[in-house]
Amino acid sequence: MTKSKKSKRKIKQLLCRICKKNPVWYYKNSDGTVCKRCYHKYIWEDRPSAKKERLSTSVNHELEEAEELVFDGYTGQFYPANQYP
Repeated sequence: MTKSKKSKRKIKQLLCRICKKNPVWYYKNSDGTVCKRCYHKYIWEDRPSAKKERLSTSVNHELEEAEELVFDGYTGQFYPANQYP
């Protein structure tokens, strides 16, 4: 019985297509062409639920700037602060 010789040649590591620095990251939804950092910075933010969150936070931020709100724990809603003396 002879042992088979395996190739000792190193394989070139694939680099991220966006930053061209980090090795590619393979995960559930990642296509394997970008690193983890670029995936979460550029690709993950384009998903629909993230866009909706950004819109809702910007709308909430605008509301908070317009008038100060007070949270009523009993009803679970926000009311204008000037409503209460």
